[in-house]
This record gives sequence, C-alpha cells and structure tokens, in this order.
Amino acid sequence: MAYGITTGYYDTVGSEAFFKLWMANTLKYAKPAEIVVVNAAGRCLQQLGGVWINTKHNYGHAKHLVAGEKYGGWWLGFMLGAMICYCHQHDFIYKEQDCLAFGSWVKHLFVTAQQTGAPVIVGRFTQHPYSVEQSLVLIKRYAILDFISEYLMLPESESTGPGRPELKFLSIMKKRPKLVAFMEMGCGRDRPIPYDQRRFYAQHLKKAELDELTARGLI
Repeated sequence: MAYGITTGYYDTVGSEAFFKLWMANTLKYAKPAEIVVVNAAGRCLQQLGGVWINTKHNYGHAKHLVAGEKYGGWWLGFMLGAMICYCHQHDFIYKEQDCLAFGSWVKHLFVTAQQTGAPVIVGRFTQHPYSVEQSLVLIKRYAILDFISEYLMLPESESTGPGRPELKFLSIMKKRPKLVAFMEMGCGRDRPIPYDQRRFYAQHLKKAELDELTARGLI
C-alpha cells in the first residue's frame, strides 16, 4: 500500500528556511504518495511543496496549551494527517517539522511493522524517562482509527504531566503491546547522532550537527 507523510508547521523565526531543508530531505529519501502539512494558523507556504491544511487556530504546545483545551497543536495535526491518510487509503507516516531522516528509513519502519506484527512503530528516547520519541511514527492504515480511539480515550489533558503526548503513547504501548512497537533505529532527541549508520533520524538539530550532515553529503 502507498503511504503518505504528514508534518505540522508552526510559523516562527527560521521555520521557513528549515522547512525547505525538511522538504528536500523528505523527497531525497522517501517516495510518499502525498505530503500533507498541517499549518497552525501561520503563513501558508504552499509554493514550497506539499498539500497545506491551514487551520485558523493554534492550540499551543503541551506546556502552553490554550485555556480550556485538552489537546495541543501537535496531536491535532498528527490526528488530522492520519485521518487524511485513512481516507486516501494510505499508510500514515508522521515526520515532525524539525525532524530529518536519512538512508532507508522508510523501509526500516515497514520491515519493523512486519517483523513485530505491530502496526504502529515509534522511536525510543533512551536518555529521558518518557522513553517514547514520536517525531517519526508509522501507523498502518488498518490501525489508524484504533490508535486514535485509544489516544482519545485517555482522560488526562495534555497540559498535565501524565497527559503529555509522549506519556499517552507510552500508556497505549503498555496497554496494547501488540499494537505499538519500537523501531530499532536512532536517534530522535538522543545524542550523539549516529552519522555512520545506514539509516537514522534526528530532531532538535543544532548548527554544528547540520554542518556535519552537510559535510558528509547527507543534506
């Protein structure tokens, strides 16, 4: 089955320049049926590629959630992209706005799903108690509605500690171990970046790290 890639877009200083890099990186290593960008009430950069869904409100980050809301912009964008993939009969990959991925990373996600039997594949965050890292996620189409339902049934607001998206993913993983599995690929927010690996991904990249990726011909 074909897959779609979704990302969120929060318009801030430097975000346009990095989105150009994000798009080039995505197209270099992946061949999605479509790329959907969920824009959190910022500038629409449709000319830079992808199908842009321009929301009228930004519901904030888990640490700064809009008053009275249960979910922030990350989850709402994630869920919207997943539902578009479901309606288009695509498997769903989420690749966060600040995430770059290299090598045969798409193949690794699908092979992991096949080998584990789990239709939802997430990253490890070994250097933090959260343990789950979801800047790069695969959900096979047949599990999209099931996973969204599990997430929505968790009662905590994302503005509380136990309600953070990482901990909600972890809760689902513990409740439904056959639904969610870890990928065996670094590194997300872990460090150091495994530059010499055949495949890896990273977010929260610093200038020195971007310079190293450039020097190695990876971007």
